[in-house]
Amino acid sequence: MANNIRCSTRGTTYEERVEMVKRYNRILLVHSHDVRQLSVAVLEIERIAFLDGYYFAFAIRSCTLCKVCNVLAGKGKPCSHPEKINPVIKVLG
Repeated sequence: MANNIRCSTRGTTYEERVEMVKRYNRILLVHSHDVRQLSVAVLEIERIAFLDGYYFAFAIRSCTLCKVCNVLAGKGKPCSHPEKINPVIKVLG
């Protein structure tokens, strides 16, 4: 898991991640049969929510922005979109 930027805890403890999740009182579920389109859509929703003052809004999703992930390909290349990476749900417990 440590080699995968998507699954990284980014230096937070499990307890810190639980506290982070507890800050939320609303959830929006979004579904699509096109996972790449879904990634783009939820990142846009996240951006708009942030600009509207919901500073803790973020999308929990699997990253599917690239057809081939540089990190998962194991060739030592960095993520092409590190600014768009969010934790995956399994990291949050």
